[in-house]
Amino acid sequence: MSGIKDLLDNEKGVLAVLVLIAATVLAVLGKLSIGDWKDMTTAIFGLYAGATALHASAQAFAQRGQRGLPKAEAKPEAKPEVKS
Repeated sequence: MSGIKDLLDNEKGVLAVLVLIAATVLAVLGKLSIGDWKDMTTAIFGLYAGATALHASAQAFAQRGQRGLPKAEAKPEAKPEVKS
């Protein structure tokens, strides 16, 4: 059940489900053959999986870059000596 929740939790998943519903309606009306429907659904969810993996990879790279950088230490500025 969590897979369906994850699918409907983002825009890519909702769009994929809507296109799947549209393809199913076209197949029921006879405008789309069953073989074409199968190819379309495979492509839809292949693109969804690829986009999700790419997005997760980009987030991991961004977080890795933020964690991996050492913090710059503030060095005190040298003050000129004042002779009295």
